[in-house]
Amino acid sequence: MKTRILLIFCIVSAVTASLIDGCKKSDTTTPTVPNIVMETIQVSGVTDVSATCGGLIASDGGSTITARGVCWGTGTTPTVADTKTLDGAGAGSFISTMPGLTPNTTYFVRAYATNSLGTAYGSTMSFKTKYGTVTDFDGNVYHTIGIGNQLWLVENLLVTHYCNGDPVNNVVDDYEWSIQTEGAWCDYFNIVSDFGRLYNFYAVADARKLCPSGWHVPADADWATLMTFLGGDAVAGGKMKDLLSWASPNTGATNESGFTAQPAGMRFDLSGSWTFFGMNYTNSLWSSSAVTADTALARTLNYNHADVLKYRDVKTAGESVRCIKTQAR
Repeated sequence: MKTRILLIFCIVSAVTASLIDGCKKSDTTTPTVPNIVMETIQVSGVTDVSATCGGLIASDGGSTITARGVCWGTGTTPTVADTKTLDGAGAGSFISTMPGLTPNTTYFVRAYATNSLGTAYGSTMSFKTKYGTVTDFDGNVYHTIGIGNQLWLVENLLVTHYCNGDPVNNVVDDYEWSIQTEGAWCDYFNIVSDFGRLYNFYAVADARKLCPSGWHVPADADWATLMTFLGGDAVAGGKMKDLLSWASPNTGATNESGFTAQPAGMRFDLSGSWTFFGMNYTNSLWSSSAVTADTALARTLNYNHADVLKYRDVKTAGESVRCIKTQAR
């Protein structure tokens, strides 16, 4: 009897030791993660069918980088099993073009690097491709983006003529600007900017119309619809702001809507003296909704806030114009 008990004890002990040893062995076979230090470069150059991204590899983790590039897809965590580019080897920076994208689609992208130990990834960026293009009277071409059931231009307006071909007044002098009661436009400090031109409200309200045919300056109700779709005024600004052109800290900026708000600044009355203010820091956008004989509603976005502020401005102020399609898509 004692012999049998001893035998059973020995068998149990052996099995237990084997299980423990097996657990230890499985721990030591966990795949090694390559110690690569890298980051994803911000997405730029977004069109309806392509975009540009890239990466910066600061350290190869002690093993030569044999492949690098960016990978992307509509899932939130793209890997090299998704569509990817191959942009050489080794550490350092690289730029990638992502072709063959679908218009009006949200994509996620991140840089990757592979060495003998495996593949590492940079942080994930998101972007939305554009919808198509529209041309104004002057021949300026604008991209478009679908947001909810609305279709918006992606750039601020640049046109210097109404839709019927009549010129909008170009007013350079500050005093002359301050007394205008007809439509007028100007460039910021009278220098052409990539962020669009500034218009007074009289140009916005003119029956000859600024926006391309089939488009209009958004009414306050149009802006309200956009704010609701983007989660409310408190967060909509971050979802609308361009990632590259705003001054730091560009609070909350993701541009996940694709609206690509640009910090064009404005022309306004500062303590009794008309001047330009705020390029790279603010973007004020007219609505077509007047409040009084002298004021109208606008929306503004700022570099240090994620919200969108609705406010009343004087009609002589110089602000950006962003057009919306007249019929919902």
